[in-house]
Amino acid sequence: MADGSVCRVRIQARVTDCSRRTEAENSNKPELIAPLLAEKSIFTGTDGLVMDRAGELALEKSNHYLSSKVDDFKVKVYGNTAITSYALHTTRSDKSGPFEKHERVTDTWIKMPNGKWQVVASHGSNISAAAAKTN
Repeated sequence: MADGSVCRVRIQARVTDCSRRTEAENSNKPELIAPLLAEKSIFTGTDGLVMDRAGELALEKSNHYLSSKVDDFKVKVYGNTAITSYALHTTRSDKSGPFEKHERVTDTWIKMPNGKWQVVASHGSNISAAAAKTN
């Protein structure tokens, strides 16, 4: 039992690099999250668009973030795999203009052979502002 909780704390500390995501978004520096994304990762956006790592980083680069906040962050660990779930509220602008988004994001992390944790899959769903407050 103690082993599992120690493992969970270590993984949570590492995977809480979710804070790196908000730092990247708030400073408009998507290159900060690049090391967290596996080379062969797959991303499903809130619009259903499926992208690879390069597509996700290009999308992040095309947005100008005015603010980004993560709430209700949860981690579940299964050996060398961790699942994170969180509510993400962003205010940003793109070529269409400014907009707000409330999302629920689920990321799948794998502990790579080099010992680093990286996202191999991510899925985002739009949620209402009211649902974001109740999660």
